[in-house]
Amino acid sequence: MIPLDLWGAKDEEIPVALRAPSNAPSAALKPSTKTPNRTFVRISRPIASPASRRQVCADSRSRQHGVRAKFYRAVCDAHLTRIIQVDLKSEQFTYRIDDRALQQAQLMDGKLLLITNTQDLSPSDLVRRYKSLADIERGFRVLKSEIEIGPVYHRLPDRIRAHASICFMALILYRVMRQRLHAAVAQTSPEKALAQLRRIQHHRITLNGTQPNAGLSTTSKEQTQVLAALNLAKPSLPEQLTLL
Repeated sequence: MIPLDLWGAKDEEIPVALRAPSNAPSAALKPSTKTPNRTFVRISRPIASPASRRQVCADSRSRQHGVRAKFYRAVCDAHLTRIIQVDLKSEQFTYRIDDRALQQAQLMDGKLLLITNTQDLSPSDLVRRYKSLADIERGFRVLKSEIEIGPVYHRLPDRIRAHASICFMALILYRVMRQRLHAAVAQTSPEKALAQLRRIQHHRITLNGTQPNAGLSTTSKEQTQVLAALNLAKPSLPEQLTLL
């Protein structure tokens, strides 16, 4: 037994097997059938001092604060602060479930509550008007994208009003086109329909002061279907007067 006594240390006996050194004779390296000799070495393990214990407690509190912060952030990201209430002032990580808020959340789960100050509307009329908001928002998107209401390169108020009036008239035509295409069950959008109709060309040629000659491109099958869906007649050339 080899005593290794240190002040404030705790002794612990650990069995250690004795091995022959690497430079021993070859006879000493032969395997032996006997049980290897073992001895016990007393190893001194220092006992934690008060300062180290305080450091461990501080580390534990910091870990609890970190876990609480992560948990509270996850609750906030999930919008569950009314149900899961985390105690941020407590030394320990604690939270509680608000049963009343949980019951209200379960009652409204999957439902949308509509509130209005118009009392003469029935519930079905209220839902229909609410759904029409999506159509209005779609109209504003069309104004910004396809019709390109902005930017406005005008300075005078009258010209700005004229620009906005033309854009809103274009929006009305766009909505009429969309309604007619939808009623005709046409598998196309107003943008694609206009792209097809833009390919129709009308030419008017005058040579050496003679009577002008007009020409019209051939209407394709897709263009004919679009015109029929929009309830529009096929374009035709005006009657030309000829000198006999």
